[in-house]
Amino acid sequence: MYAGGIIMAYGWALAVHGWLTLGYATVLFWFADLKATREERWLAVAYPDYPDYRRRVRKLIPFIY
Repeated sequence: MYAGGIIMAYGWALAVHGWLTLGYATVLFWFADLKATREERWLAVAYPDYPDYRRRVRKLIPFIY
């Protein structure tokens, strides 16, 4: 869900050739990264096997980040 929103925001910024839109997409990326980091802490507390899963799977964008 996060990856789709981030990719869509950057795609829109490239489509409209807007620097401000690119800035908004970067803020969205930063916010999603912050939120995902917080969620990962909660998941690590709730599920003891989550750190093993986290090592195998990327946080926001599959195969990249």
